[in-house]
Amino acid sequence: MDEWIKVMEPMASALDYLQGERTLYLGHLLPTIHFLKQYLEEAKEEAGVCKPLAEAALQGVKKRFDAYFECKEMLVASAYLPEFKVSSCLKCVSQVSKET
Repeated sequence: MDEWIKVMEPMASALDYLQGERTLYLGHLLPTIHFLKQYLEEAKEEAGVCKPLAEAALQGVKKRFDAYFECKEMLVASAYLPEFKVSSCLKCVSQVSKET
């Protein structure tokens, strides 16, 4: 049960964050997805019984959202938010380009 929580907790937190109605903007999407992918990668490495769950969740997130990391409008929206630095946006893009 602890492994399942470790795999699913980052996904649930990201969903809760992205459902914010008043303080959420388009620029929040890419950094949130980037950090979610990092957490799922870590969970996949550390998981035993739940490793297939972590792999499936990670592949689903990549399949659904990786195309957004190539969209200039999404990158600019992320870079304009004061919470996120331009350098972190560039890291997101370079990581996705290495994976594809």
